[in-house]
Amino acid sequence: MVFAFIISTLTGERPFVLFYQVYTEIAPTISSEPSDSQSETVGHLSRTRGCKSHIAGIAETVHSEYQFRRETKSITAEEDLARLTNDDTLPDFEMGHFTVPLSSLSSTFAASDSMFVTWMGAAFTGFTLVCEACENRLLAEHILRLIVRFLQEHVRVLNQPMEVASRVERVNEVLKRILRNGNLLFLNHRAVRQIEKELDSSMKTLS
Repeated sequence: MVFAFIISTLTGERPFVLFYQVYTEIAPTISSEPSDSQSETVGHLSRTRGCKSHIAGIAETVHSEYQFRRETKSITAEEDLARLTNDDTLPDFEMGHFTVPLSSLSSTFAASDSMFVTWMGAAFTGFTLVCEACENRLLAEHILRLIVRFLQEHVRVLNQPMEVASRVERVNEVLKRILRNGNLLFLNHRAVRQIEKELDSSMKTLS
C-alpha cells in the first residue's frame, strides 16, 4: 500500500511541497500548493493539518539527504537540466530510502505499524513515495521511476516544477493509471505500453 506521493523542491534552504496525494482508509487527499499564500485542495480534507505537517517533515528529510549527496558529488541542478535532451532522456537521479519513526505516524495515514520512504530527485525537483513497511522496496523504486518518466513527458516537471500547480489534472491522470487506489502493483512491459497509450489519449483532453 502507498500512503502518499509527494513532489517537492530540492534547492534553497528549505523544501517547498508542490503537490501531494495521500491515500487513506476513507478517501485520497489531493493537494497542490502553488505558493505560500495560495493552496488548492481537492477530495477528503479531514486531518488536513496533521497531514500537511507529516508531508512537510518527509519533504525536509528528502531535501536534506539530496543536498548532502549533491555536495559530495559537486553536481549542480543546471547540469541536470543540460542532460534533458530533445529525446527526453532523463538525467541521473539521486535515490534514497529511509524509514519514518513510529512516533511521527500519528493518525494521518491508514492503520499501520510503520512505513518507509523511497525518493528520487534531480535538478530542482524531488519525488517521493511513502509506503507500508511490508511493501517491496525494489518495486516501489521501479514504480516511482515510471511515475517520474510520465510526469516529465506530460507535465515537464523537471524543466518547470512550478508549473505543477497549474497542471494538477495531468499529474492526477498519471497517478490514477499507475497507483490505482494507492496499490503498488508490478507492471510488465505490456502493461506499461497500455498505460502509455491511455495517457497519450487522455492528455489530449486536458489543458
